[in-house]
Amino acid sequence: MNGRLSEHHNGTEKQESSEQHAERLVAQELQRRRWKEADLALRRKGDREKLKIALRLRRETTMTLKWIAQRLQMGTWTNVANCLAKAKVSKVGTDPSDCLTPPTDPPLRPRRHWPYGFLRR
Repeated sequence: MNGRLSEHHNGTEKQESSEQHAERLVAQELQRRRWKEADLALRRKGDREKLKIALRLRRETTMTLKWIAQRLQMGTWTNVANCLAKAKVSKVGTDPSDCLTPPTDPPLRPRRHWPYGFLRR
């Protein structure tokens, strides 16, 4: 189906067109990385390259997280959501980091003063 979909097209036609577009994007990304379909299953769920593909799918299509998780074999949709959220914070497009690595928090510093001086005895 070529061209723009108008208000007269029903939801199934729009969904089919979105899914075809998403499949084309996945095929392009696989070809660009010289991967086969089987490579998706061999790589980790939070693989950087899978994450880049998922980011592109979210940016350029209306496919759901469940569809992306199933298509890219990334586990559950919540895993995809967590990976995408972390990728947006760390700007994975420029310098990707594996979404499965735990974040490093700065060390806690001890308090110097009591917050309420009158409670201290």
